[in-house]
Amino acid sequence: MSITVEWDNDEQTIIRYTFFQYWTIEEFFEAFPIAGQMIKTAKTQVIGIIVDDSQEIIPPQNAMTAFKQTVLRGTLPIVFVGANLASKTMMQTLQKAYQGKRQLFYVQTLAQARQLLHELATPTLHPTMESELQHQD
Repeated sequence: MSITVEWDNDEQTIIRYTFFQYWTIEEFFEAFPIAGQMIKTAKTQVIGIIVDDSQEIIPPQNAMTAFKQTVLRGTLPIVFVGANLASKTMMQTLQKAYQGKRQLFYVQTLAQARQLLHELATPTLHPTMESELQHQD
């Protein structure tokens, strides 16, 4: 199979898709429900999805159909690792056209993707709230 779906960490908070060369639209639609099932059975709250696109050369001709589903379905943020220009352009075009609610990000490494998802999942306090909390003893 040219697409794998697995947990990126033992805590089961991040799902990672890995796309290899010559993936097909059929493989995409086989992989898509696997992630849905993983989210339903996760031990903890899933904070996001990593799409490792670093091994893909060119998406298939009918990739827009798959990419549209990615933009429209779900709300978890997605971080693309090593996305090529064609994939990145298609995703950004669909995001704008369909005003997708899902946040999409692009980075170069898996480490950057993991860090970004953890930062997005960590609530930040308003500076006023932080100072109030520090002064409570």
